[in-house]
Amino acid sequence: MESILQSLMMCLTLNNFLMMLLGILVGLVFGAIPGLTYMTGILLVLPMTYGMDAVSSTSLLLGIYCAGMTGGSVSAILLGIPGTPSAAATVLDGFPMTRKGFSEKALGIALVSSVLGGLISLLILIVLAPELSMATQHFSAAERCALIALGLSCICRVSSNNMLKGLISAVLGIIITEIGMDPIMGVPRYTMGNVYLLSGIKLLPVLIGMFAIPEVISGLVNKVKEMEQKRSGSRLALPSFSEMRRIIPAVIRGALTGTVVGAIPGTGGPTACFLAYDSAKRHAKNPEEFGDGAPEGIAAPEAANNAVSGGAMIPMLTMGIPGDSTTAVIMGALMVHGLQPGPLLFQNDSKTVYAIFISMFVINLMILVVQTFGIRLFTKVLNIPLNYLNAIIVVLCLIGAFAQSYSYFDVIVMIGAGLICYLLKWAGFPTTPLLLGVALGSGFESNFRMAMTMGKGQASVFLTRPISCVILIFTLGIILQPYVKNLIDKRKGRTTSG
Repeated sequence: MESILQSLMMCLTLNNFLMMLLGILVGLVFGAIPGLTYMTGILLVLPMTYGMDAVSSTSLLLGIYCAGMTGGSVSAILLGIPGTPSAAATVLDGFPMTRKGFSEKALGIALVSSVLGGLISLLILIVLAPELSMATQHFSAAERCALIALGLSCICRVSSNNMLKGLISAVLGIIITEIGMDPIMGVPRYTMGNVYLLSGIKLLPVLIGMFAIPEVISGLVNKVKEMEQKRSGSRLALPSFSEMRRIIPAVIRGALTGTVVGAIPGTGGPTACFLAYDSAKRHAKNPEEFGDGAPEGIAAPEAANNAVSGGAMIPMLTMGIPGDSTTAVIMGALMVHGLQPGPLLFQNDSKTVYAIFISMFVINLMILVVQTFGIRLFTKVLNIPLNYLNAIIVVLCLIGAFAQSYSYFDVIVMIGAGLICYLLKWAGFPTTPLLLGVALGSGFESNFRMAMTMGKGQASVFLTRPISCVILIFTLGIILQPYVKNLIDKRKGRTTSG
């Protein structure tokens, strides 16, 4: 109790509140602009933290981290372009809801779900951090590969109308991630002698192009009808009580998924978001609404998205192993101030640890307040004339694609990915499997190759390890479930007709 009181005094100061607010504003802006990402904002303000105390510097970075996760949904919902890779799943139902004229409602659902997901993951971080970190220590490359395979199994659900075209689209996405240097052998693959391809195709320019270019082209072709739909905004911002009752189960499942996946180093936010999306669709009363503006399709990935931040803090604080690149930067900031993340941190610097927990709690509440007032401001972008809006989208996407690595080649990749995606849509191929392949393909390959190396070339390594075996059995069940359901429906139909 004494440590908690001292932590409150360290955390609830005017200076710390200002740092949290600054971090939230930076995170929302950088998260909402496609291509910039909250990681860019963290790297920009990192030099400022060296002259601060440990709590203030961590609060600033955590504010950017948590708000950036939430901010990525803004452009995903309003423009159909994910502000961060983890917001890609939010586009699937968020943008259709905007097209129906419910942009404010979609933003409200995303905001509440994000905050609840962050708070649930924080609660798990406080209560179960040491136990959960010990459990994830048993996750090797085989378990991570199986978990990503579980995420890829979503292809079967999003391609139910045409499985063959969905698989072709997914394979194309995975092939894109194969370009570059082999992660194990270190030899170039599919580079065609182009030196720019040696470093591979980066995820963010591809995602921006996939969503932005087709929307710009479609907007130019169907500009009158589409803008009339976009301008009919909803008067409601935050979800009503009945809507909360509908999305709460999806939020809880998404938050638990995001926390567990985030606690496994190297797994990534997109995996958690697509797993949460698929789980929400499987448990929904009306799964046919998914892809057409289902509230659960926004709530589940957004809760998982923010829960990843709390999950990624678990191995960083308890074992000194950063869960992702952002927590690696935060860990470095703590070490600059003489704090060593790991098992002894809770014993030697418990006041600082509790102050970090309190800061994360306050940050999530501040995000709720700041973005609640900002929702109506954000939706004003839909009142911009279509020609100007398309020009703004193109400029932001060009800046975002260039800003990640300061490479003009990334801009070319973005435009190429957009044209390919538009042609696939025109030919009737679903683009969601392509998105899954691009987002998860690289992690699947690297973990598969490491697992096979660990098993000395024997695929049995996935079955001899209990956790990976259970995950793969569950994955197989998800893949076979639509076929089993169709078979049962056919038999019932024959029985009825007989």
